[in-house]
Amino acid sequence: QLITEEQSYLMKEACDLGIPRQGLRFFMSRRNLALPFQLRALVVALQPDLVHVHGGRAGFFFALSLLRIPMVYTVHGFHFIEKSPKIRWMALMAERWNVQRACHSIFVSKYDAALAENYQLLSVHDKRSVIYPGLSLNNLPQVFPHAPLHIGFIGRLEYQKDPLLFVEMMAFLPGYSATIVGDGALAPMVKQEIIKRGLSGRVHMAGELVHGEALKILAKLSVVVLTSRWEG
Repeated sequence: QLITEEQSYLMKEACDLGIPRQGLRFFMSRRNLALPFQLRALVVALQPDLVHVHGGRAGFFFALSLLRIPMVYTVHGFHFIEKSPKIRWMALMAERWNVQRACHSIFVSKYDAALAENYQLLSVHDKRSVIYPGLSLNNLPQVFPHAPLHIGFIGRLEYQKDPLLFVEMMAFLPGYSATIVGDGALAPMVKQEIIKRGLSGRVHMAGELVHGEALKILAKLSVVVLTSRWEG
């Protein structure tokens, strides 16, 4: 059974695949006091033997539900590093709660696992694994070996990913074109910056795409540039 954000890409994929699913508003607010109770009611009705929480917000709300069901926690980057001191302390306490509540923690990089150890989120006895994210090469479209000088940005248009730096970079590469795949809160600013810098003829915003369409664009790129301020 999947419990995820309403109207999300994952929810749509689960619907297409016929996977049992429930939608909640995880991203409405970090102070959504109703969510832990809603999550508790759903999990109690399902009576699972194990719960896998994906990301810090899901882990925090599940921990607030005070259920004693075994939990596996997958960390996708620690965001407290980039916060102000007061917010960083609060976020650090939330992550410590998540990790200590989990019977097993999964990290997408050795860097994140080291951060958990350095900030004493993990004890030497806590079970953990590092599982790298990736794509199956068998599922990739045919790669075009003689692609033009075309650069790609694929990701959420949010502060963490810093898409505005990508647009700024393109102003210094007059011989290149680019495609930006993704959507987010910074999308209007990215569009304005493209127009402001006179890049409309060279930088195309493709918006949010389904997985297959994004892979088709990926296969046509000369290079993908990651401008993130931080990642897992």
